[in-house]
Amino acid sequence: MRDAKCYIVCYPNSKIPVGEKWDAHALSAAEIDQRRANNPAINVGLLLGPVSGLIDVECDGEEATAAYTKLLGSILTPSWQSTRGRHYLYQYDERLAGLANAVHYEGLEFRVGNGKATQSICPPSVVDGVSREWIVSLDQCEPVPLPESIIQALLTLPSVAKRTRKSRAATTEARKAKVHKLLNYCRRVGLSVAGDREDPDWGVFIDLFPCPFKGPGHEEGGNPAILIHPDGGHSFHCFHAKCIDKKWTDIEKVFGPLCPTITVNTDLDRAVAQSIQALQEDCNTYQHGVLVEVAHDAPKPKLCLHDNGSPKLRPIPIPTLAVRLSSCAKYQKWNDKKQKHIDCLPPENVVNAVLATTQYSGIPVVTGVVSSPILRSDGTIATERGYDVLTGLYLDTDGTYPAMMQPHDAVNLLVDLLVDFPFATPAHRSGWCAALVSLLARAAFAGAAPFFLFDANTSRIGKGLLTDMLTMISEGRRTSRYSASKDGNEMRKAITSVAIGGVPYLLFDNIKGKFGGATLENAMTACRWTDRILGGNRQIDLPLNLVWLGTANNATLTTDMIGRTCHVRLDTDCERPDLRSGFKYPDLIGHVKDHRRELAIAALSIPAGYIKVGRPEVKLSAWGGFESWSDLVRKSLVWAGLPDPDARETLAEQADDDTAVLRQLMNGWAELGCPTTVGRAIELVDEGSATTLKVLLTEFPGPRSQVLGNLLRDHRGRVLDGQKLERTNSKTPRWQLVTITKESAA
Repeated sequence: MRDAKCYIVCYPNSKIPVGEKWDAHALSAAEIDQRRANNPAINVGLLLGPVSGLIDVECDGEEATAAYTKLLGSILTPSWQSTRGRHYLYQYDERLAGLANAVHYEGLEFRVGNGKATQSICPPSVVDGVSREWIVSLDQCEPVPLPESIIQALLTLPSVAKRTRKSRAATTEARKAKVHKLLNYCRRVGLSVAGDREDPDWGVFIDLFPCPFKGPGHEEGGNPAILIHPDGGHSFHCFHAKCIDKKWTDIEKVFGPLCPTITVNTDLDRAVAQSIQALQEDCNTYQHGVLVEVAHDAPKPKLCLHDNGSPKLRPIPIPTLAVRLSSCAKYQKWNDKKQKHIDCLPPENVVNAVLATTQYSGIPVVTGVVSSPILRSDGTIATERGYDVLTGLYLDTDGTYPAMMQPHDAVNLLVDLLVDFPFATPAHRSGWCAALVSLLARAAFAGAAPFFLFDANTSRIGKGLLTDMLTMISEGRRTSRYSASKDGNEMRKAITSVAIGGVPYLLFDNIKGKFGGATLENAMTACRWTDRILGGNRQIDLPLNLVWLGTANNATLTTDMIGRTCHVRLDTDCERPDLRSGFKYPDLIGHVKDHRRELAIAALSIPAGYIKVGRPEVKLSAWGGFESWSDLVRKSLVWAGLPDPDARETLAEQADDDTAVLRQLMNGWAELGCPTTVGRAIELVDEGSATTLKVLLTEFPGPRSQVLGNLLRDHRGRVLDGQKLERTNSKTPRWQLVTITKESAA
């Protein structure tokens, strides 16, 4: 074994290997002896698994020792004594390659070393002041094979018995918070961080360079690091001989405590400023008009089939803020009786003042929460979970995403999902693609995104499925739906709630009657939203970067909503569309869920590819109020080979009852043949020579002369089919139908 490269260098008084990819730098016995001659304090480990050909059988405790004696006690093989029990080395057997890193059998732990690099501390090493001592050394005998009966027993273990360290090594939110806190501490006190890395077995390393305790005679190498353990604790480790006994407390003695001390007295301004500075250490405190946190639903029960709700921003309540402050800082107040400062909780007046202030210097601004990769305005893609400092978005992503695609491949992949939907025109199909790209690329364009209306000529045709596909790709869950209220006050409250939550979209489901109104129309083209927080008197002013969605059957929109709407129309001659069959993807949502990462990257590849080639010119009609969206989303879709998703002209004809009224009004006036007063028009209706106007007036309650006058006034000067209604300038105003010429249009 002396020539085999199976020895690992570990930190003094520690089980932790030195350096990244330490398993690729194993040493021979002679090489490890040389390293220990230079630094006797280092610990030594043995690499386990198929590379070294070694298995470590651990006997922790009296029961395990008894089990080993019963099963393997008569076999002579290298062994040593550790703090909790004995370790025995055996030869690796290739038949065990399907097992986990470590398996348990009869109270013994067989450290097989499959998959992730694994090592065991061996003599001569010291951990927690206890030396490892050889019982039978590697110089005395070679490791022997495991008995065939033991191998067969290991191979037949049920999966529940094949326990690994994965659960113990899983990164938790608490440990992420500790990493964030320690990195901020290093930045605050001036410790140079060379980088941070994660090892599933040991935790997260924050590598420091140079060593904080470097001094005369202190060698250059050494791999000093702060280690955040899987259980959330942290410690300092250094390879330098002069730092063998250094601990985290020595760091704090030199550089100050991890949590600053805030003395509470009559100087409230100072206490509030220090408290806000301390909050920078908390990784889930952001500002979004007010102090907010990213809130998630509790994990689902194992067999629960319902989706969790979307992650969202939540204003931090006073009690929660008090907890945050107490974890980020140590508060003290003067005690007259003891004549010294004593620890205390954050005072109520400090907590209230922190919550009420409008200046949160150093606390990151969060603009929203998304559950998918995003496109930045520079064409780069962000996929890593957590806060994206470039856009201010919090990415609640999971898993690994594939590489970017060629735009035509991306288009084919998306269009393939839509083969069984009866879109009225190819432009309406492009509208769905535009909605998906808008959701994923919202951070890449300024200004507003239009309202995406999923409309159909009948129910049960697939409008809800189309919207569920959008959010399944972008969020991994079905769509959250709101009822559209005609009450402007209720609509305002809904928009405010969604704006504070920082969610990426707002969907109005099953719209009935005429849709629009001043509150909604203003919000859809606004870049910011100002309102009072529900249940309080505080005003907020937030960016409004929603993607607006809606579903309806034969929707009726206000005039101003038409120009704000990207229409996605389904049209079928099928009497019972819910009974259709023979679909390419019978479980379409299941298919989308299984391929959501690939589909998300496909949608992002279209605008990203367009940006990458320099945004070549694409000739399209203007879309007022949504220029930035049109310049990126709409143009990139056309550039990639899809039709222009602009269907406003047909939408105006199909969905706007004001247009229908104006057409009837114009046709009725054309029947009159000459400029006419409102009174004379009513007389002609009574005489039976103005049948079109007669039919029109029956649709509106109230005195006919008043109704007709209001209709003419409301539609005055509006152009339709090259004509408009205007009033003459004579003493007795008459209404006439005017044809628009090229000269007058100019």
